Amino acid sequence: MGVPTDLIKTITFDRGKEFYGYEALENKFQAKVYFCHPHCPNERAQNEQTNGLLRQFFPKRHSLANITLSQVKEAVALINNRPKKKLGFRTTIEFLTELGIYQLLSLT
Repeated sequence: MGVPTDLIKTITFDRGKEFYGYEALENKFQAKVYFCHPHCPNERAQNEQTNGLLRQFFPKRHSLANITLSQVKEAVALINNRPKKKLGFRTTIEFLTELGIYQLLSLT
């Protein structure tokens, strides 16, 4: 499952060296790339929130070397099926379905 490329308008990255060559992504997705200011995690709030949720399953300072893809998929499914206050106590999937976006994501 992926996001249809026509729904991608912007991409925001850290300033890590792994994003060298970001222009290729701008061209591929026809989206504007932005970079966060150093030491400003609030500029990537959704990323920080997701990292916090994933840390409930995979704590810091524990090796990820033995984590399987099925364990990651299970954690993601549990997170996406957890009611969230921000979404009016709906799950992410319920929210995306109400917006008519979930079906689009499922088709790709």
